[in-house]
Amino acid sequence: MSFDCSRFSFRPWNDFLGVVMQQGRVQLDADWNEWVAELARRLQAGSLDTFGPAVVPRETPNGFRIAVQGQGLAIGPGRIYVDGLLAENHGTGPIEWDRQLAEEAGSDFTPFFEQPYLPFNDLTQESPGSVFNRPSFDGGPYLVYVDVWQREVTYLQSRELVEKAVGVDTTGRLQTVWQVKLLENVEDATCASRDDEVPGWDAIVRPSAARLTTSTGELPDAPNPCLPPPSAGYKGLENQLYRVEIHRGGAQNDTHHRVAQGDKATFKWSRDNATVASRVSAIPTPTTIVVESVGRDGYLRFSNGDWIEILDDWHELHGLPGVLRRIRAGGGVDDATRTITLEAALPDGLFPVDAQGVPVGARNTHVRRWDQAGKVLQADGSVFHDLDASGESDGIPIPSAGTSLFLEHGIQVSFDTELAGGEFKTGDHWVFAARATDGTIDLLNKAPPRGIHHHYARLSIISDPSATIRAHDATDCRSLWPPEAQGESCDCTICIQAEAHNARIATIQDAINKLTKRGGGTICLDVGTYRLDEPLHIKKASSLRIRGQGWRTVCSRHGALCTIEDSVGVTLERMSFMGSATEGSTTAMITAINTVGLRLQEVAIMGVAERNSFNVASANSVSVALELAGHQIGTVVSNCALVADQGMKGGTHEVERNHLLTAQCRIENSFFLCRWRAVNFEGLAEREQEAMCLHYGELLIADNFVVGCADAGFQITGATLPGGIVAIRGNVLNVNGTGIRAGTRGLRIDGNEVIGATDRISGDGIDLVPGLDPRGIEDLWVTGNALTDLGGHGIAIRTAVGNGMITSNIVRRVAGAALLMENGGSAEYLAIDSNQFVEIGLNPNPELEFVGIQLLAVARADVRDNLVTDVAHMQEVQGQTLVKPGGAALLAAAFGELRVAGNRVHGVGPPVVYPDPGITVAMRFLTPFRHLAVAGNSVARLNNIADQGGGSPVWQALRVGPEATRRAGAKSFAFMSLTARDLLITATHVRAIAKEEAPGITISGNQLTSFAAELPMVEIEKVETCLFIDNHCRMLEKGPSPRVIAKLSANYINASNNRLISTGEKNTLDLNTDDGRLVAVGNISTGQIILNGKPLDQKWKALNLIGS
Repeated sequence: MSFDCSRFSFRPWNDFLGVVMQQGRVQLDADWNEWVAELARRLQAGSLDTFGPAVVPRETPNGFRIAVQGQGLAIGPGRIYVDGLLAENHGTGPIEWDRQLAEEAGSDFTPFFEQPYLPFNDLTQESPGSVFNRPSFDGGPYLVYVDVWQREVTYLQSRELVEKAVGVDTTGRLQTVWQVKLLENVEDATCASRDDEVPGWDAIVRPSAARLTTSTGELPDAPNPCLPPPSAGYKGLENQLYRVEIHRGGAQNDTHHRVAQGDKATFKWSRDNATVASRVSAIPTPTTIVVESVGRDGYLRFSNGDWIEILDDWHELHGLPGVLRRIRAGGGVDDATRTITLEAALPDGLFPVDAQGVPVGARNTHVRRWDQAGKVLQADGSVFHDLDASGESDGIPIPSAGTSLFLEHGIQVSFDTELAGGEFKTGDHWVFAARATDGTIDLLNKAPPRGIHHHYARLSIISDPSATIRAHDATDCRSLWPPEAQGESCDCTICIQAEAHNARIATIQDAINKLTKRGGGTICLDVGTYRLDEPLHIKKASSLRIRGQGWRTVCSRHGALCTIEDSVGVTLERMSFMGSATEGSTTAMITAINTVGLRLQEVAIMGVAERNSFNVASANSVSVALELAGHQIGTVVSNCALVADQGMKGGTHEVERNHLLTAQCRIENSFFLCRWRAVNFEGLAEREQEAMCLHYGELLIADNFVVGCADAGFQITGATLPGGIVAIRGNVLNVNGTGIRAGTRGLRIDGNEVIGATDRISGDGIDLVPGLDPRGIEDLWVTGNALTDLGGHGIAIRTAVGNGMITSNIVRRVAGAALLMENGGSAEYLAIDSNQFVEIGLNPNPELEFVGIQLLAVARADVRDNLVTDVAHMQEVQGQTLVKPGGAALLAAAFGELRVAGNRVHGVGPPVVYPDPGITVAMRFLTPFRHLAVAGNSVARLNNIADQGGGSPVWQALRVGPEATRRAGAKSFAFMSLTARDLLITATHVRAIAKEEAPGITISGNQLTSFAAELPMVEIEKVETCLFIDNHCRMLEKGPSPRVIAKLSANYINASNNRLISTGEKNTLDLNTDDGRLVAVGNISTGQIILNGKPLDQKWKALNLIGS
């Protein structure tokens, strides 16, 4: 069937790449159809240039393989590329899942008489239905070949193209048709025979010789005053897309050699690309047809006297023309009943119907209108053919070369052949546009047909000339892609196929033993499944490589698969290993012990747990994809896929080998799908099965993708030897547990992305824990990581840190803290710089205080230029609002020297009031400490500073002093005060903290904004010296009756150059110190400044601006 289009503009010689839409322009079907044509040609040309004329990809090695089943033929499932066109046999029988294409596919061969695009009668029928009878297979030898072509499909062939919600057809489809056919009596032909050496083959593959020329002219009769002038060329009043199609194939009339009437080619034509068409609902009698629609309007419809073609899918797929009949001139179309009456009867049995006249067999019987009518005139005005002579027709005869015929409106066509004696083929067609605007048509000059173009490939030669086809008679003519290397090659020392291995003729273990004795070599494995009776054992080998053909090269076994021991330069590449854990044990699919230069490249390792009789995985069975033990020097795991309970593990279950020493080890660009852990290099064994892991040089874990992992993605808690580093870089971890858990010196955690499970049920993003080295982590880098949607904390420090940098990280949507120090967490120096902590402290536990950043036992630290926002916003669980017991965006305790500068802390605590709240503080610093500097920070109650109000009435921007007692919630630490020192108590450690006799603080250059609250915005107590200078403090009117903006209590106070804005004339500063130990100058305040309960006396007032 043809498409309803305005024109077809694609021309390969234009070398256009695509179609670009421009704004404000009219959209035309021709533009986008050209885009599809350009893309289709690009795909076809690229495939043809790459593969050649006909190949079957090795991914589907049975594609279009001809097999003999009984005395019949069957076609293998799979794909073939013929002249760049992809044809695919989807197979029959049991449906299987194609993991590569993520679709279903049949697994069995397709019987010859059940192929989808070449239907046959089930039972032998008499003429005219005999054209669809099955071939008899009695003319061997045979050449079996495939014919691939593209078919235009509309709703007439596929009802699914009509969207039920719309009710009318909208688009069409191009369908790639493949048909396996037989050429009989090919004598001694072989797969390699030339085309002209195979009887009858050259005639099949020869392209159509048909050519068409279009022009315009004027009939030698009186001009019609209603038509455009003769100079216009095309005289029609409508824009049209004309279609000229060969109806019956055959030869062209020749002036020297007359062609018999039955062998003469004929044609038909349409001014609407033959798109006036309808499905047939019933054929009640041989002269009446009931259609689904007689037309769209008064023009695009079936009318009395029109010529129509009755056909179905079987005619089209067999390359046969339909039946041309004329609608009766008077009363031929009944719009009410959608009945068409023909002048001549249809052949009996050609279009099968049931007792009610309804077409049967899902053949999509339909009719389409052609526009030839009356007398067909030559260029000189003489009659060439009279269509009025009969109500049935085989089309207009093709005239001899050089004879032009008029179609209508001044359009002339003439036919020719490329070579003398060439023939026209049924379905050959041309289209050309005619435009009334300028009276032009598309001029064709001996143009080849637009279609149909058939592409052929030989599949098999069946040499037995008898009707009984036997299996050994079929010779495979297909070519598989990519081709196998031919001749001798030093690239593969030994080649093994799965059939030989499984038959124990030539096994992989035999090849390993031979090459180990030889001193090295390469074992090449073909595609297939290699069943192992025992694990492969590689021991004391050197320069040994085992290479497959990709993931379809599979070594499988119940249990362990391979052991590599005491070897140098062993490589496994481009293959798969599939095994299972044995009951009640930890089973490694591949184990490597004491190797140098071991490489796994493009290897897939799958280890599943053993299942019981109820198909449930055993809880006591643990599978490990790759186990490393002993020394591993220069080991590389690259571009691999590891699927198991644990991806990689250090040490074996044997006590004497329960250790791992790596040197320059790399794990990169690999995929891990693991139930427990992806990479598990333990430290000091907490359980008997855990190993002691040491790392020398660089251990690199980079650019991997990790999924699953209920405990942790990476667990690196061994130790590095002097000068060694552990670099965990650029990985993506989508985990159910903790992302990265590590505890070694020289730790670099950089550029990773950790994404927790849904509903924040996962663990921490980065968990720094004790490792094998009692000194903790020295030279820590945690930089550029993105940690989101976590059920724990963003970054947790639970071990001692020497010097560390935590910079440029993004922590978003975590239940716990963005950065938390607890248990054994401590640090000599930390730089916490340029991080973004957003939507944190979302833990729904109403008994636990929230915290954004918690620093404990830090000797020196700088917290600079961080963004901390949306901290501990109130949540609703099962319709009830959770009440938080307070908390802090930044909490520091038991520290020495701390500088907090340039940070933005906004949106701390729930945004609405709720009853009995705890104290919410943006920055809270607990005494004792040695020195604190808080400078240049921006602190605001809510993110939108212009809308401060409505939050907790006990909110503070800054608090320095001992622990508050009002509704204090649970923390991860506590203090105990003794006479000589204080004790810092955590869940796992007790630390002695020296009492600092003279702690000093500097609060300078900060911008603090809040609403009126029950507590001072800034409260400082229990310090020796307090410098409160150059701050801008603003308390807005919303909220309860306000307290002072800042309450400062110290032995020495300098409160100078501050801008203090409160509501009305409320007091702003409450200073508590001896008069002789105070400096208060240069302040601009809306209210009074209080000293020891009284307003400043006159000597101080003169140095400040009060009431502004």
